[in-house]
Amino acid sequence: MQQLIFSIVNIVAIVLLLGLFVRYFPSYFGEKGKNLATKEDIAAITEKIESIKIQYGKALEEHKQQNQLKFAALDRRLEVAQEAFSTWWGLFTGLYSDQLEQRIQECQAFWVENCLYLSEEASFAYRAAYQAAGDHKYLKEAAALDSSTIGDVQSNFRRIKDAGEVIARSVAMPAWTDVNSMEPRNAERA
Repeated sequence: MQQLIFSIVNIVAIVLLLGLFVRYFPSYFGEKGKNLATKEDIAAITEKIESIKIQYGKALEEHKQQNQLKFAALDRRLEVAQEAFSTWWGLFTGLYSDQLEQRIQECQAFWVENCLYLSEEASFAYRAAYQAAGDHKYLKEAAALDSSTIGDVQSNFRRIKDAGEVIARSVAMPAWTDVNSMEPRNAERA
């Protein structure tokens, strides 16, 4: 009899364990699986976010450095343009003086040292001006002998004269205020 009770107890225990196993363990393991999957998803998302933050930080730093270089170059470009205008003015006003050769050499030395800071157009005009200044005296002498070359003298003089405007225009900045912007748009005039 004792064996029968023991067998019944074993059967009941097995049924109860099977019931627990069938009823609770699948949902327990399902939840555990969901939690593990969620943790893995969160880890992957966090890793992607951190990667994007690092990339953005690097791009931002690179952009800042480029802007700093641009501003430094802009300051130097303005400074060089002012010096170019000043040396050009000395060349232009000394075109018929005894110091012309010295001023041409000063302009040439300045151009060699600073041409990369000038805009392409200003650099070309500046160099053309001091080269034309070197030819100007001889062109005038030739025109005195042959009046048909007076056009060459005038063209050469314009090359020298126009360089100042090109240099100034290369660093021209917009005005702080525009008079037209002070008026209401589409305003009717009385």
